[in-house]
Amino acid sequence: MATTEYVADLRLKAALHGTAYQGPASYWAELVSGTCDRTTAGTASGLDRIEVVCSTDITDNEDGTASNAVAFTWTGPASDLDECQYLELWDAETNGNRCFFELLSSPVTPLSGQDVVISIGSFTWTEV
Repeated sequence: MATTEYVADLRLKAALHGTAYQGPASYWAELVSGTCDRTTAGTASGLDRIEVVCSTDITDNEDGTASNAVAFTWTGPASDLDECQYLELWDAETNGNRCFFELLSSPVTPLSGQDVVISIGSFTWTEV
């Protein structure tokens, strides 16, 4: 996953000034449309963010990557939504700081009444 400017700055301060950086125990995953980058978030899909518990929901593959150990599931929307191309991880359920973002291997389109699922192991976090 690409690091946002917010997390890059925290890591740099830790490396240069001896300050501790500890990531949160959970991140909040959000599907977004449009393009995002280190400084700009994508457009929120309209689906609620889901909690991703770092100690149980993510598996460290011991090779510089991690993958989802559980299915990431968003409750289906009341009406069809725009196609989502990215997954963003935030440090809070609402508002908060955007920490990471990743282009999905296959875009997803939330359809009315249908849950959106990223199956176990199909999401890979590569530290860049």
